[in-house]
Amino acid sequence: MKRTTAALLLAAVLVGVVDSHVDWETVDGKGLINVSGVRYDPVGWGRDTAQITRRDCAWYTSPGAESDVGRSVLRAISRHSPPDSSNPRWHSALQDGHWLIAEVSFERLNPAVALLQRHGEQWRLHPKAIWSGSTEPWYPSTRIRDHLMRQAPEAPKGLIACFTPEQDFRSLR
Repeated sequence: MKRTTAALLLAAVLVGVVDSHVDWETVDGKGLINVSGVRYDPVGWGRDTAQITRRDCAWYTSPGAESDVGRSVLRAISRHSPPDSSNPRWHSALQDGHWLIAEVSFERLNPAVALLQRHGEQWRLHPKAIWSGSTEPWYPSTRIRDHLMRQAPEAPKGLIACFTPEQDFRSLR
């Protein structure tokens, strides 16, 4: 077989294989790649990668669960929807003065990301800026950040931009 014929045959086979396994879908007005039934969010991944390279997060602090801030935040979260929220487990937090993003998990609830604001000495959950549940099929960091920014436009954009969840919000129970 001539090289040209072999190259054309190989190209045709590759196009056929890709065409039979890879599809472009539009969900909620956004594009996803479907590879053999598994959805991927390349735009979300690209936005997250670009965000990570451009952001400067040195300004923000990460209080621990055992700090005064951490204990106060856990108390506020535990009061949000008792009894299931009564024992939140701390995963991460990022603080900018009177604003804080906390990532927690629970025994009987899906993990959550909550935006809180300090009023006096108490931390209070922003009533609309809470994410709980799967981000499937969307890229988790981008989907959660977009939700927080949409629900709390008054919150510091840089704080939200610097948040990256530690837990896998794509595949939850």
